[in-house]
Amino acid sequence: MFAPSPPRATWWALAPANLTSGERVNAITGEPFDASRPTEVAAMHRNERWRKFFADARVEPRLRESLARHLCTRWNRTHDSEMTDVQLWYLSERTDLDGPESVERERLGSYRCGER
Repeated sequence: MFAPSPPRATWWALAPANLTSGERVNAITGEPFDASRPTEVAAMHRNERWRKFFADARVEPRLRESLARHLCTRWNRTHDSEMTDVQLWYLSERTDLDGPESVERERLGSYRCGER
């Protein structure tokens, strides 16, 4: 399916967010924040369109701001403890069978909820 040039890395996004209660959550999944690699990276996104949006947000700052605003708004509409800020990270792990395993981290930005 991917021959002759299979992907050489697996990537995923992280969005650690702070709440007014003092808790820290993953703004993408709504679960308590965990910086480790997800068991199923593909399950991080609701569908292929969201995966594409996250990939595009890596290279387009305006999309990052929109994404952060969406994550804050979505959380604050449905929870008592409000989200105060969110960070966006892009992580990738090499999938070369003959190379060392390594995770690269790229900080995409930090955003305060409610600010433009």
